[in-house]
Amino acid sequence: MNVKFTKELRGRVLSQEICPANIPLERLLSRLDGVSWNYSSLSLYARNVYDAYKLDRISEQVRDADKKQRKDIIRRHILSLYGSDIGDNCLAVFLLAYCADQSPGRPLPEAVKLFYKKAGIAKKPYQINTIVNIGKRDGIFLDILDSEGNAADWAFISKWLYAFTDKVFQKLVEETEDEELFEDRFLIYNRIRNKQLDFETHLEKGIIRQQKKIRLIYKVNNADEAIALKYLKRRLDAELNIKYADRNCIMRELFPIIENIASLGDFTIFRFDFRHFFESVEAGKIFDEYIVNTNLLRYEKELLKQLTKQHRYCFAGLPTSNAFIEIIAGRFDQVLKSKLGDRGLFFYSRYVDDGIMVFNEYVEKAYIQDILETTIWEVFHMASVRLNHKKTSYMTKYNGDLRFNYLGYQFEKSGKGSKTNFLFGIADSKIEKYQNKLQNIIRQYIADNNVELFRHRILYYISRIVFYTNINSRYSLLGKWDVNGITENYGLLRKYIETKNRLTRNTQIFLYNGVSDFCGAAGLVNKKVPYFLRGNGRDVYSIAYSMEKNKTIIFHPNIGWSAAYLKKQIAKLAPGMDLKKKSYRELSKLYCTILEL
Repeated sequence: MNVKFTKELRGRVLSQEICPANIPLERLLSRLDGVSWNYSSLSLYARNVYDAYKLDRISEQVRDADKKQRKDIIRRHILSLYGSDIGDNCLAVFLLAYCADQSPGRPLPEAVKLFYKKAGIAKKPYQINTIVNIGKRDGIFLDILDSEGNAADWAFISKWLYAFTDKVFQKLVEETEDEELFEDRFLIYNRIRNKQLDFETHLEKGIIRQQKKIRLIYKVNNADEAIALKYLKRRLDAELNIKYADRNCIMRELFPIIENIASLGDFTIFRFDFRHFFESVEAGKIFDEYIVNTNLLRYEKELLKQLTKQHRYCFAGLPTSNAFIEIIAGRFDQVLKSKLGDRGLFFYSRYVDDGIMVFNEYVEKAYIQDILETTIWEVFHMASVRLNHKKTSYMTKYNGDLRFNYLGYQFEKSGKGSKTNFLFGIADSKIEKYQNKLQNIIRQYIADNNVELFRHRILYYISRIVFYTNINSRYSLLGKWDVNGITENYGLLRKYIETKNRLTRNTQIFLYNGVSDFCGAAGLVNKKVPYFLRGNGRDVYSIAYSMEKNKTIIFHPNIGWSAAYLKKQIAKLAPGMDLKKKSYRELSKLYCTILEL
């Protein structure tokens, strides 16, 4: 039979250390019979063999079967094992078949020794002999190998080599770049297909505090359930064609509208927010109405149904919650826009629970609120889903609120009628968040008096930070750019830096004077002012200067900080550290770790 052997068996790599216990499977079964299948009565080595074959899953079947049936049960059981579930004794059988195939005619001990030599793994003679002895005896006992250690049952070997995984799941695992997860990918996917997941035990409820807000969030504390939920989200995204809003795209479209909206005869801006959105949307109703009749696979639907029964709401922290929310909220968007289209609605956006509508005419606040609340009930039909009236903003050309926040930005109206003008800035709550970060950086400097570390932390704080992930990944050739930092998050304010007159007052003070003012407030004045903040350094190390010049730190060896430059910076901050064998990615992580970011 034409079977192509691989160096990997269902996620277990052959070229790694294996130490099978020196007790054949047949002898173990005999010992189990002698102790009435009492696991605790076995010796440590016997337990290792028991665990290597995961016999606890089939112990009752094997115990009650005759000798012929026992072999069949264990053989079928072996074909259900993946990844780390394949113990060393079990793997030794496959390793012998592989070595015999790769080195035909060569004695098995020599074939195994040659394999490990090519793999760069040192094995002592007694270790080779143990692997050969155990692999051969177990393989012969299970009718997988012949008396010479060659594959005897090619049909079984073929099934053993076969390991199915979904393309979506495979890509998801590759993106994690997690060695252990990658090796267990077949095992985990098999558990997903067989619905062997526990969404009750492995989900933890927690509370996070964001400034003055307290949020309920769920955390997945097991790798299998975590990757399974991400997989189910991606399957939902693909099957239902779910689109997620992009903050940058929304704001790039909204800014020019607000800049020029005063030229209209009248306008209305209505900003709304859902109250405790994730904790109010019932997952089970979304499943029944939108998911149950889709083309998702049966086991995928059953897992999602299991999840919704165990967790009533679309709690934050669960990857599937984002998909569930967008499924029904997307429907809400469609219905709402259709109802308001004849009232001059020309811009609409919703980013998760934050929405904004812009009309080219005057529309009464009560009318908009009524349409919103009617549509919420019509689409969600859940009493728990309602607006957060404290976050509602209503503005027209001649009256209403003077300012509103949306997705971290602040828009402030000055003047009325033909004299209407807008200022742009960062929402006060976000300024407070960045001020707290700055205060922590200053406190650390006062505590350690490390001026160079302080300079690097300030530089990182004010800069646009660009990471390139998946460089030289063994799993994937694809890369992804991750960009963050205050300069990136509020980059649309850059064009107002030079003139200042279009910036809100709080934003102007923060961008231009935030670093120097907070240093002064902390007592860093006169001679205590760090060298880099003296003279024009006060301006150069301001957020405004960084934003205007688009100051960027790029962690990429070819177009950003080179490996040599990165090592030089690390050497300044942590002298004496051995950086010779560090990859660029390791250097980047090390730099950020030193900065405690």
